[in-house]
Amino acid sequence: MGYVFFDTEHEYFTPIPLLAFDGGYSFPLNNYMSAGPYIGYSLYYPVEDFSIGFDRVLSLGVEFNLHLYNRNFLTLNSSYNAAFGSYDFLSFKAGLKHDVPVMMKMRKPDLNLGLSPVVFSPDSDGKDDILYIELDTSHKRAIDEWFVTVSDYTGSPIAFWGGDGPPPEQIEWGGQSYSGNLVFSASDYYVSAVLIDKLGNETTVHKPFITDIFVQEVNGIAKIRIPNIVFSPGKADFSTLEEHEINRNSEIINKLTDFLKKFPEYHIVIEGHGNIIAWKDKILAEKEQEEELIPLSLDRARLIKTILIEKGINAERLDVAGKGGGEPLVAFSDESNRWMNRRVEFILIK
Repeated sequence: MGYVFFDTEHEYFTPIPLLAFDGGYSFPLNNYMSAGPYIGYSLYYPVEDFSIGFDRVLSLGVEFNLHLYNRNFLTLNSSYNAAFGSYDFLSFKAGLKHDVPVMMKMRKPDLNLGLSPVVFSPDSDGKDDILYIELDTSHKRAIDEWFVTVSDYTGSPIAFWGGDGPPPEQIEWGGQSYSGNLVFSASDYYVSAVLIDKLGNETTVHKPFITDIFVQEVNGIAKIRIPNIVFSPGKADFSTLEEHEINRNSEIINKLTDFLKKFPEYHIVIEGHGNIIAWKDKILAEKEQEEELIPLSLDRARLIKTILIEKGINAERLDVAGKGGGEPLVAFSDESNRWMNRRVEFILIK
């Protein structure tokens, strides 16, 4: 490419040898064209007048680019040039341009992840029924993809959103999983948000939230489902649990106690539920259900009843039942989710 200018005195075009430093910013017009402002600084030598010597030029203009293939462009540049030691002039350049990418280590996109409320209670009572997921980044124009996932305490995803370009500022979630099941009461969940910019830099942020004690209606029955009360394997006690598991159980039962005290008019049936391990063999499954799971789930329900009485719940309000593996929430063959079947349910009867 060469710069030329029109000499008004001699009325002809004259070439100008120069050393130039220039740059600009291109705004896309469509999928193939871009345009943007251009600025340059040059040292040039006007060959038609040897007495002047080298001069400095500040160039301001606009550049158009038409994408041809790969990183090759057809470019047109038009500039106004202010010469410090001579006269001003207009210049034009046109030709082919090839971009050579330069990879630089850049900072990952920033991401602030906000959750509200932290204690989520999707029971349709008009209070804390929606979880608001806030996504805030100052690098919106640079974001190529985004993903948001809600996972249960085992790390299994239960809800997902994603797309190209910058993320939405807010996502609203009512607590429904892929399968249409509602989140459980008094359980731990996590939100993970991922931003990937146009250079492939990735930022991931995790944030926990918990669900409150809440009542949901299932087939016309009001119940509280809690899978996070942990028992010793094969036992109806907490004897072999780690300290953090015992503390978590105590926290859940305390919340449940406070909730039940608010509704003294309700009678409560405590149901224990479990998983059938020998589900592949019908005869063995029936034997396991009758001889192991029903007695075990009944004893676990009795343990919870005893604890609730000790914490001030009237014993006359409480009954127990052992369901074993008779009412699974997910298939016993679903290894990643069948933990949901090991749960305690509280049936509220008015």
